[in-house]
Amino acid sequence: MKYSLYSLLIIFALLAFSGCQKKQGCTDGNASNYNEEADEDDGSCEYKGCMDSKAFNYDPLAKEDDGSCQYKGQIRFFTKLQVGNGRYVDVLLDGAFVGKLQSNCGIEFIDCDTPCTSLFITDLDPVTVRYTAFYARQLSASQIDTFEIIGPTPITVPSNECAVVVF
Repeated sequence: MKYSLYSLLIIFALLAFSGCQKKQGCTDGNASNYNEEADEDDGSCEYKGCMDSKAFNYDPLAKEDDGSCQYKGQIRFFTKLQVGNGRYVDVLLDGAFVGKLQSNCGIEFIDCDTPCTSLFITDLDPVTVRYTAFYARQLSASQIDTFEIIGPTPITVPSNECAVVVF
């Protein structure tokens, strides 16, 4: 009887301790194989995402491509304002000077392939940026007369495409 009581206690203790084991699995809710019953992460999480290293949003943790890749884009600035003879348009992107337009485009329909003078900014991340344009005239070496300020205006840089801004 003494041995059977000890045996029962040992069996009961083993069952009690084995029931306390934590269930292992992927505990990251962002993973494609998330296991809501897992108590302990076992390092098995798998992620879907952009697997192209040339893309803006490349995800080195992704194990399966989900078609979400985004690529650098461009903005091309044109002006129809009266420029030349000391008049020009200075363009800023997120507050930083990116260039000057000194001749205008008299064409009615303007797209990224329009063959007239433009300011072409390339290799931009596909995010929203703010552009500002100053329509100005150089009065002397140290004096500038600003006619008009356009912006700051938000524009979303398209992924792997070109956006057009006309002043």
